[in-house]
Amino acid sequence: MAPSTHNGTHLDAPYHYHSTMDHGIPSLRIDEVPLGWCFQPGVKLDFRHFEDGYLVTASDAEAELERIGHVLRPLDIVVVNTAAGARFGQDNYVASACGMGYSATMALLSAA
Repeated sequence: MAPSTHNGTHLDAPYHYHSTMDHGIPSLRIDEVPLGWCFQPGVKLDFRHFEDGYLVTASDAEAELERIGHVLRPLDIVVVNTAAGARFGQDNYVASACGMGYSATMALLSAA
């Protein structure tokens, strides 16, 4: 089984995704992420019911927030629970579970 950097829990600096943000400002590197961002209230979104390869949509994210009765606030830490955790250590781990689609990610960012 090949290891995957995008299954499981991890913290990445914005630089991991793009070298610039906010109209050309250099993105933060991991050593520049304020430690206070890591000590905030958290909310878990449960997407374990989606099939492998499904891309979570903005509507899915909004429906889950409504289901659990949570309104996102700035700096809330969002944890996404997928079916991958149940397959850790199995041959199909890397290819399992759903992923966050662009619309879902942008919806979460704009909600806070």
